[in-house]
Amino acid sequence: MPKLVALSFILILLLLPIASTTAVAQTVLLDTFDTGTTGQAPGFPEIGSSSNTPVGAHTLVDPGANGDLRVRCNDDATNDGCRLSYTPTASSESAVTRFLFRVESGVVASGSANDFDQQLILSPPGTNLSLEWSAFIGQLGVRIFAGGAETQSFVPGFLWSVDTDYDVEIGTDATTDRYTVSIDGQMLVDEALDADFTSLDRITIRSGFPTTGASQVDDVEILQVPEAGPLASAMAALATVCAIRYRRRASRSSRLRTWAMSQNSAEVKRPGC
Repeated sequence: MPKLVALSFILILLLLPIASTTAVAQTVLLDTFDTGTTGQAPGFPEIGSSSNTPVGAHTLVDPGANGDLRVRCNDDATNDGCRLSYTPTASSESAVTRFLFRVESGVVASGSANDFDQQLILSPPGTNLSLEWSAFIGQLGVRIFAGGAETQSFVPGFLWSVDTDYDVEIGTDATTDRYTVSIDGQMLVDEALDADFTSLDRITIRSGFPTTGASQVDDVEILQVPEAGPLASAMAALATVCAIRYRRRASRSSRLRTWAMSQNSAEVKRPGC
């Protein structure tokens, strides 16, 4: 038996007794939009709950004509911004929030730094973390509200463009009061939040009230991450072996669509290749 296969077997055997008593990562919010119909309003997420306002501003589109639907938010002069509000099945002390985001060409900037933003609602109340996509200056801002105070900074070395898909990941860890921001797999921010927060409770994806234009969102997910322990370390070691033997897995959106149909997410599976 090849050495790599033998090593995989040994790691799996070591993991089995741990897996029965140790929590693994869980998806507490998932919306792939793929169960809806093109041209119609989005339905309910696969996991968690959602609402969108104003009525009629959100429609499902299929830009690739391949069945991979996403929601298009059209913010025009007749409404006061678009809003997708999500509530996961459970709050998360440590979490990774992921989604695909695109701003369409033709947006009319309001001149503010929050033409489009994704706001993570944290506990205690009044503690929020927002990513702000400014169509006026093309930068990505980070705004933090905590204890009645507000701070803002810009992600260094990153300028975004219209008509471009961005895979966004925001990590929040209440055990260390830190957060991370990654775009297309590259970590751009890893900093202290400067606020004593306890959990991630909700996420809102929206456009600013003065903005006129459209954005697209897909594959919204919150992954509840357990504290690192023997299982996490062993799974990391096993992942290294798997990476040697297999090519890179399919894209994140493909994995999420597969999970939605099979009800078995890659992140929640038992350890294995």
